[in-house]
Amino acid sequence: MRRRPSFVLSVLMLLPLLSFPACDTAEGRSGRVRVELWTLALRPRFDEYMTDLVARFEQQNPTIDVVWVDVPFDAMQRKFLASAAAGRAPDVVNLSDGFYARFVSLGGLIDLSSEFEGDPTQVYFDGALRVGRIDDKLYALPWYLAANIGFLNTRLLADAGIDPASLPNDWPGLRRAAKSYFERTGKHLMAPQLGHESQLPLWIIADNLAPLRRTADGTIESNLDDPRIVRLVQEWVDLYRSGALPAESAVGDHGSMIDLYQRGRTAFMVTGPNFLQRIHDASPDVFANTLNRPSPVGADGQHEISTMLLCVTAQSKHPRQATRLAQFITSAENQLAFAKIVSILPSTPESLLDPHFRQTATKLDQSRAISAASMRNATSHIPALAAWPELTSVFEERIKSALLDGADVGATLNMIGREWNGILAGMLAPGPFGSDDVADAAHSRSISRDAPR
Repeated sequence: MRRRPSFVLSVLMLLPLLSFPACDTAEGRSGRVRVELWTLALRPRFDEYMTDLVARFEQQNPTIDVVWVDVPFDAMQRKFLASAAAGRAPDVVNLSDGFYARFVSLGGLIDLSSEFEGDPTQVYFDGALRVGRIDDKLYALPWYLAANIGFLNTRLLADAGIDPASLPNDWPGLRRAAKSYFERTGKHLMAPQLGHESQLPLWIIADNLAPLRRTADGTIESNLDDPRIVRLVQEWVDLYRSGALPAESAVGDHGSMIDLYQRGRTAFMVTGPNFLQRIHDASPDVFANTLNRPSPVGADGQHEISTMLLCVTAQSKHPRQATRLAQFITSAENQLAFAKIVSILPSTPESLLDPHFRQTATKLDQSRAISAASMRNATSHIPALAAWPELTSVFEERIKSALLDGADVGATLNMIGREWNGILAGMLAPGPFGSDDVADAAHSRSISRDAPR
């Protein structure tokens, strides 16, 4: 049985990987409070924005000094754990929605409910805010969001006799279209990620199915033996085995999918609107023939969003000031300013009222407008579950045997389920689990109700 190590053991194992200077005092200049902020992968492109942000916060809060540290995305979990073991965790840390719940379960983050100035439900999209809630506690404030869009190569579709407007925009319809496209042309319509960085667990949830279930005694276990889940995964595996999807669908990452599209080897992909500029620079012909539309949906009819979060750590000596900084960074005004220099979406409905999100003069403008409009019916399907990153890692590792080696899909899912149950049995607590099952936890994050129109 695979068991997750305790918080102390985790950090002790990681300590040799990093070294730290002597602990700094928690006080800044001349007795001012020192608050340390860690962000994810913003340097050097956003140095000017962040430097100005920090300066304005310090001007408005003259008793607080902010120390900004930027951390590479792949190093954040390791560095955060190691800093906590050394007693040097930052006050405010920027985490992604995919792994922040793990730190909640380890006791590394605090409930912000009593420190937040005002009512957070009046500031953020309801769905984005729910991403940061576990067991009715608010462990994170939503910062910026990403809502994917669809990219269509109209020339490749036209060459195959397909009107781009007729291409389905739900996953069952796209599976059928991919099979038909391959039979007509011998080429690939799309390269969805099924193995490495697999999207299958999220698509299961998007189809109103629950990959996990709660048992009668209140524990959580795998639900991958649900015949409906087996059937859904079987349909994707069969599509891959038929040759209608490229090899990259089993072994490639997100970058591989983009590379295939910009080289004209696929006619459709789903990614963030920010990648339109990359296609413009790398493949002008593909860019000229690219049409954008909202991302595909599952049976729940909702577009997927990803959320960056700001959290206050349990080691912060100044949680109120740290929360004030997180609140300042995620304010409507500051998120709007950020969104005007990079293709992200704000988590604040007030920001989306700005005309910036309705411009359509260029393809880049149009892609941003499409992404913003999809917020009317969008959700995060990632469960607020500490073990979720480890569960998905096991899924990705094992599902490749069904894709590449011909292993039986049902047997493979049962194997994954047994490993999942071992991981879940080793969790530090029965939760965190926001509702009766993962599907409810994910679907409760719909933000359609509060989105500006």
